[in-house]
Amino acid sequence: MLLVFLAVIFLIAQILMNQGFKFLKAPEGGVILMSEVVFTGIAGVIIFNDSLSLNFLAGAFLIIGSGVGLNLISHKHNVSASTATM
Repeated sequence: MLLVFLAVIFLIAQILMNQGFKFLKAPEGGVILMSEVVFTGIAGVIIFNDSLSLNFLAGAFLIIGSGVGLNLISHKHNVSASTATM
């Protein structure tokens, strides 16, 4: 019974998250989705006392760094495109 309850809760959470993504631009949604993995790992460290390894920190840095880098590239491309049309 608990498994069915959790499945329904997670299904509702997924539907609500998808509805929320309708209001975001693609780069913003991508950063949120990439950071989800990092926050899940942090929750595992806090809630389940998982070990915080160097591999986890390196992976978190790569995920966040790539998201920020892609967002900056997209922002730079949009700024240069908008100045070219003036």
